[in-house]
Amino acid sequence: MNPHQELSQSKPDLATVKKAVKKEYQHLAGVEGVGIGDGVINIYVSNPDVIKQLPSTFQNVPLNCVKTGIIEVFNAPKAP
Repeated sequence: MNPHQELSQSKPDLATVKKAVKKEYQHLAGVEGVGIGDGVINIYVSNPDVIKQLPSTFQNVPLNCVKTGIIEVFNAPKAP
């Protein structure tokens, strides 16, 4: 195995892991969103009790829970 292959195997693709985390945990009440941090996947939660239901890692990537308020999507007015 060459060094490039070793590097690619040791570092998971965070975008792919993010999609899997979102699919797995987005349905939990209190999970507001999922994002990519510096080598971690951030899970944004409005209810700190949901943190107890989440693992500390997912596919060998650390999960970082960030307490937020409720996040709502709105349509911003379009610029003229």
